[in-house]
Amino acid sequence: IYTLSLHDALPIWLQVAEDSLVAPGGKINRTFLAAVRSEVDYARQRGLVVVLNAQSQNDLDADQETMPTHRTIAFWQSLTHYYGTDPSVIFDIYNEPGKAGSWSFWRNGGWRNGIHFYGMQQVAGSIRRHGGRNLLWVEGRGKGTTLDQAWAYRLRGVDPLMYAEHRPGGPHTKANWDRVFGYLAAKNLAPVLDGEWANYARGGGAWWACWPDAPRSVPRWLNYLAGRHIGLIVTSMTAGQLIQPAGTDDPTHIKPNWSCTSGLNQGAGNQIRNWFSRQNT
Repeated sequence: IYTLSLHDALPIWLQVAEDSLVAPGGKINRTFLAAVRSEVDYARQRGLVVVLNAQSQNDLDADQETMPTHRTIAFWQSLTHYYGTDPSVIFDIYNEPGKAGSWSFWRNGGWRNGIHFYGMQQVAGSIRRHGGRNLLWVEGRGKGTTLDQAWAYRLRGVDPLMYAEHRPGGPHTKANWDRVFGYLAAKNLAPVLDGEWANYARGGGAWWACWPDAPRSVPRWLNYLAGRHIGLIVTSMTAGQLIQPAGTDDPTHIKPNWSCTSGLNQGAGNQIRNWFSRQNT
């Protein structure tokens, strides 16, 4: 489960596996499509805004783990047919573009190792040509970690859209965050959000999940987002990350003795919950 602070809306972000919806030849799996529609309908009936995300990182085909392919185009054609005129459904057009290589390739696509990859401009354009009027989210290069040149290579003629980044790298400072993505908001160039973030101890070398200076940097980060009026998706309602095992009303806490080691009470759930509460008051 994921949530977003974006004006007065309460969206939920659903990652939908491309290879489960679209076969290599482009055929739609109707059973899986029905399951997706059922989940979207369930959320919509409860007043939630739904963000649908094309997810290919865990797909069986190696070519689907880098940039959009013909399956991504078919993916959005299918979902646009059902949700393309629903203003309460947002399309996050491709999760964490990986081996884009350059901002030009990210935007325009091209051929690599005999495979044709579509750029973000082409994916967004296809959605619009097939009648999609939805708000689009467009993630940056480096698996979504940076939007530093997104405005120079901005998408054109496919509004409305927002740019999204995931877990910015570099020092935990306002100057770095402005450089990586916040300049879009600071200069009033385009709407922007952090589309995937949380802070929690996690083993296995998952550095991106854990800021060693969390007691100081997490409050600084949340204050930065609020100051720039930047939305946030947090991941996820899992024990040890945002909540304790006891239930969703028992958030994790970053304590003064924080360390990037495995431990139940080492997450930023309480800080994040309080932040959401302040944004909605």
